[in-house]
Amino acid sequence: MPKWLAASLGKFFESGSQNGLIEIVVSSPLDLRLLDQQKENAVLRGEHRQARIVGIVDVATRENLLLKTRPSIRSCDLVKELEWLFLVHGKPKKIRFDNGREFRSQKLTEFLKQQGVEAGFIKPGSPWQNGHIESFFGKLRDELLNMEIFLTGKDLQSHLDDFQEFYNNRRPHSALGGLSPAIYKANLKTKMEAEALTP
Repeated sequence: MPKWLAASLGKFFESGSQNGLIEIVVSSPLDLRLLDQQKENAVLRGEHRQARIVGIVDVATRENLLLKTRPSIRSCDLVKELEWLFLVHGKPKKIRFDNGREFRSQKLTEFLKQQGVEAGFIKPGSPWQNGHIESFFGKLRDELLNMEIFLTGKDLQSHLDDFQEFYNNRRPHSALGGLSPAIYKANLKTKMEAEALTP
């Protein structure tokens, strides 16, 4: 792997080896994506309610690829979202989940197997193993959910769409050298193509 790539992407860990962790070196935007569903407090119609929000983050670029809210998020909903995501952004080698029941469903497991995408799970009670998406949800909470009052679930989704566009295209990211995920991804693609052409 090129030195510039190793320095910028780093190493990530998950459960599975003898000491409880497997080291993963992420080398491209299609290596590893993190998926999580969280219940977030939001003010809807003047009342504090919990909103179910599902998100996906690409580890290499920190790009938020999915950000949806629904009253309930079932495994069949996740399969539909992933089908569209794979068409638009390509299939990753692996998706890592927490241990929610919707992520361990037979429908989702079979879908990922058919697509040739490996499913990985963090160790129970270890959300830090999905640290990038936990960090993303923290930013979502601080910069949107705690700052706005939403009229309806559709209004919340509209704000999530706006936040996703801002986060991916205009918000600087310290881990990416102050670049937005979109710009970093474009630079990464250019560098990887150049490396592929180098004898």
